[in-house]
Amino acid sequence: MAGIQNVVMDKTGTLTKGVFKVQEVVIKENFDKAEVLRQVNALESKSTHPVATAIHEYVGAVDSSTEITNVEEISGHGLRAMIGGKEILAGNFKLMDKFSIAYDIDPASIVYTVIAIGYDKKFAGYITIADEIKEDAASAIKRCINLM
Repeated sequence: MAGIQNVVMDKTGTLTKGVFKVQEVVIKENFDKAEVLRQVNALESKSTHPVATAIHEYVGAVDSSTEITNVEEISGHGLRAMIGGKEILAGNFKLMDKFSIAYDIDPASIVYTVIAIGYDKKFAGYITIADEIKEDAASAIKRCINLM
């Protein structure tokens, strides 16, 4: 252990609880926040990803009258579908780039997991999501450091 210089850990489930929660919702002023969240929630209902679960818990039940068509999961990027005649995208900023949706923020400035939202070919905003750190994570790291 004395020769170890770096320690790398898979944080999910190791240092964190594996329970994701919405931290922040930023929707551009020219969009109806409630409508955008309702549609992103409907789109995320087609996913089993833990991020989708966090959005469902934040927004609530999906409106059963929401008609979702042409759902597409784009590997490594996110989800795309048509809802109410509008294209909805929810995923990372690579997804926004892929569909030529311009955004006016620096994705690197966001410290949490981020879900970028494209709504009718425009950047509508984003949702940040984070995992909760386990109570004993700090002491576990300190114990590892003391062993070095």
